[in-house]
Amino acid sequence: MVIAAIAAVLVVAAVVLVVTIKRPAVPVPSTSTISPPPISTTSTPSKSNATQLLLDEFNYGVSDWNQWACIYHNYSAADALSAINQSYVINLYYNIQYENTKNITYELAYPGLIHGYLTAKYPQCSLSLSLNESLHEVSGALSEINKTASALGIPSNELGTPLFVIFNNSTGTFTYVIGATPNAINSTLNVLHGGGTKASAAQLSLLRGLARSEYSLYFSRGSNTTVIEMLDPVCPFCAAFYYQYGGEMESLPVNLLFLYFPTHVMDYYYSALQG
Repeated sequence: MVIAAIAAVLVVAAVVLVVTIKRPAVPVPSTSTISPPPISTTSTPSKSNATQLLLDEFNYGVSDWNQWACIYHNYSAADALSAINQSYVINLYYNIQYENTKNITYELAYPGLIHGYLTAKYPQCSLSLSLNESLHEVSGALSEINKTASALGIPSNELGTPLFVIFNNSTGTFTYVIGATPNAINSTLNVLHGGGTKASAAQLSLLRGLARSEYSLYFSRGSNTTVIEMLDPVCPFCAAFYYQYGGEMESLPVNLLFLYFPTHVMDYYYSALQG
C-alpha cells in the first residue's frame, strides 16, 4: 500500500520521464582514468530477474545521491566534488559503451557500479536504500523541483537535466539554462556581471533558501553569484556536461549548489513496473 501510494504521487510529480536516451557525442573517458569494474555482458536474465535488476538499479541510483550527500557531510566538500566527478566519469564511460555496442548490460549496470565505487572509496558512506525509502526520496525531491520551477516561471515542458539556475544575490537577477551546453558557462558570466532577469522578492527568497534544502549540496565560495545545477547521478547528459565543462564551471568565482532532480533514475523504476 505504501509503495502504491508513493507511486501515485510520482506519476503526478515526475514532470520528465526520458524513455529513450540519445547519448551525448563526447570523447570516451580513458579506462586508465577510472579503472572500470568488469561486468558480464553475456548472460540474459529471466523476466522476473530482470524486474528485480531494474528495481535494484533504481535503488542504487537513488542511493548514489545519498552517498554524495553523506560524503559531503562526513568527509569534506572537496571529497564530495571528487566523488561527483568520478561518478559522472563512470556514468559516461558505460553509457558510451552501450552506445557503441548496443549491449543493454552496460545501460543496466552503471548505477550499481557507481554505488560500488563510492562504497569502496568512502566506507563511512556505505549505504543502500529500500524501495520505500527510494520512492520517498524521489517524491520529495521532485516536489522541490516542481515548486522551484513554478516559482521561477520555468515551463514544465522544458524541465530536464541538467537544468541550471544562476542568480546574483547582489543585483537580484537570475536566468536559467537547460541542457549540457556551454551556454551554462556563458550565462553564468552574464549574471555574474549583473545580467539576467530581475527576480521578485519571493523568487530571491526561494533561491537563497535552496542552500538549506535537504535535497541540495551547497559549495560556498563567498560569492554573490550562485549556480544551481539540478542533476541526477545517473543522467548521461549531466555526466557529459560535467566531463566537458565541469572544471571550467568550478573555476569561476561563484558558489555551486547541486539540487537533486531524479529524472533518468525513474526509467529503471517505470521499466520494472511494466514488467
